[in-house]
Amino acid sequence: MITPENSTELPSVVIPHVNSPDHLTPSRGLTRLAGLLKYGALLIAFAYIGLYLVLAWLRARYPFDLEWMEGGSVEHVRRLLVGQQLYVAPSLDFIPYPYPPFYYYVSAVAARLFGLTVGTLRLVSITASLISFSTMFFLVKRETNDVFAASMATGLFAATFRIGGAWFDIARVDSLFLMLMLVGLYIVRFHGTYPALVSAGLLFSLAILTKQTALVMTSALICGLAIMDLRKALIVVVVVGVAAGGATLAAQDASGGWYKYYVFDHPRQFALKIVRSNIASFWSEDMLSHLGIAFGLAVAGIAGVAALSRRRGLFYFLVTSGMLLGAWLPRIQSAAYENTLMPAHAAICISCGIGLHQVMRYSRRWPRHDGVVVAVAVYSLCLLQFGALYYSPRKQIPTDRDVSAGRALVSRLEQIEGRLYMPYHVGCYVPELFERCRSAHQMTMQDIFRYGSDEARMSLEADYRKALEEGRYSTVVMDVAGNSFQPEFERRYEKQQLELGDPFALWTLTGYRTRPAFIFLTKPNRGEP
Repeated sequence: MITPENSTELPSVVIPHVNSPDHLTPSRGLTRLAGLLKYGALLIAFAYIGLYLVLAWLRARYPFDLEWMEGGSVEHVRRLLVGQQLYVAPSLDFIPYPYPPFYYYVSAVAARLFGLTVGTLRLVSITASLISFSTMFFLVKRETNDVFAASMATGLFAATFRIGGAWFDIARVDSLFLMLMLVGLYIVRFHGTYPALVSAGLLFSLAILTKQTALVMTSALICGLAIMDLRKALIVVVVVGVAAGGATLAAQDASGGWYKYYVFDHPRQFALKIVRSNIASFWSEDMLSHLGIAFGLAVAGIAGVAALSRRRGLFYFLVTSGMLLGAWLPRIQSAAYENTLMPAHAAICISCGIGLHQVMRYSRRWPRHDGVVVAVAVYSLCLLQFGALYYSPRKQIPTDRDVSAGRALVSRLEQIEGRLYMPYHVGCYVPELFERCRSAHQMTMQDIFRYGSDEARMSLEADYRKALEEGRYSTVVMDVAGNSFQPEFERRYEKQQLELGDPFALWTLTGYRTRPAFIFLTKPNRGEP
């Protein structure tokens, strides 16, 4: 029993043992290992960012399809440049993609400056992705005052390039939409002035007018902002309502009602009919199997922020949940590709960077030896996470044989007179012959036939049969999959196998894997002498 008289002996017995250098001071080797692991992780983070820059540069110059719907984006922009509407009744000439139009307007401005090519549209996406990288870095840096954590978050997001569909630089809407969301998030988190909040509301509005899922994410973000400051949230709500709502009503009126059909009604019907039976695969396969370590650090990040400020923790929880939900809802559709995961990846990487900082901050409160052990463990986990995201850069780059096969096909098509019908690769293969090869994309026609309204389906089928009867196209180029009208083509045209010189050439590198397979030429008139 310790009495007042002998209690003074307790420190002399216990403290020398606890404070002994062997117990508290980490070995020199362990300290060096922690440093090597830290800077090794940092080096890999920068390597992934550099790798993306190299890939983006090499892929931007490729004149053909990296992904089979890129050409349709080019056709959208061409229509804007010549003053044609996007949201019109479906026909063989054109069916719009089921997205709002802002990406195409931005790309039209770029096309005015640099020319209308698929490379120009990719430049828009590349620029947007680099702004997203920068915004993510500065957001985590501002939140944590930790350059290492910010660099790791940014490098981790760059490393998700392949599991996100290799989509950062594709001529599609996703990179621009994500950039607008992230910049808006940064503004509402760190700037509370009236002009800043109006700017954020406009950015969220433009994100919604680029891709509809931004509406889900914006709603969650506004809820998080309301917890922080209700006045700020109301300002953003008003701006989004006026800007996004007003633009939607204007587009609906200008299109004679077709805008709402393509952007809201048709995607909803499409989604209801093709939802996956296993909706949990998003969490088990898409998230945890690829980003399990980052996910754990993200949880730690949100919990750590909540421990410092409950409101700020709820803000990040709702923002992250909204971006996860915005990725999960489209991903549960059986036809959805990996690009839908990009917002979820961004949210996890931001929270992961914050979590990395929080874990290391707490570890500094422990005895030095234990803190270094934690550092070694955390940096090792970072390296393991980067390793889990490794992909082959070579497989993301078109080869010389792809370019040669594409040019040979273009050369052959240029020698054929009359209109060309090439629904799988609209706008990419024959950029010099836009007027001769304009058509709706195979994907949009397929969606109308399978899931469209009766009015849209009947309108498209009537135009299809009319085109066949009047011989509207002198030549048809079809991919391996063909389409439901291919038997009609085979009766009316002479079918030939396309020889591209290499069975592995000209395949798309991401999304639906396809390439041209058959050419249908007008049959000679056997009645002529």
